[in-house]
Amino acid sequence: MMVGMNTLAQETDVVLEGVATDAIEQQMLALESLIGRARAQQVTLLKEIDRRQVPSVDGCASVKEWVTGRLDVHPFTGGELAFLAKSALSIHELADGVVSFDRAAATARLQSAGADEATIERSRGVGVQQIRRIEGQHRRHKRRDETQAFEDRHLYAQFSLDFTW
Repeated sequence: MMVGMNTLAQETDVVLEGVATDAIEQQMLALESLIGRARAQQVTLLKEIDRRQVPSVDGCASVKEWVTGRLDVHPFTGGELAFLAKSALSIHELADGVVSFDRAAATARLQSAGADEATIERSRGVGVQQIRRIEGQHRRHKRRDETQAFEDRHLYAQFSLDFTW
């Protein structure tokens, strides 16, 4: 016995007596897939909103701020939507309901952190939280990075035409 999506959406007191646990789990997965497809549509619309510069016209400092205010979502969710809209990552898997919104956002952040294709492919087999840890490892600055940045800095002092600095 499968509980229909419309039944779950319309009723607040859902009676699931006699429904198999597997059927409930499948319903949860179907709803998460639906959420992912809806988020993919939002990302597509948000790309157009950003292209039209609507957030700045509305007086917002960023796309994230605009999304957070307009959609009444948590700033984290707004940030993930804005990040996906600005990233080069394809959202086809999200639009097809193959991956969750959280996994698509974590993968996009991992890609922007500079992870190679093998690392991104390996991240498909781990949990979303582990993808965040892998991203953190790619973003972490090492002592040699700081040394190189220091060595690459130069200060040039030059006289101007009126002989002032």
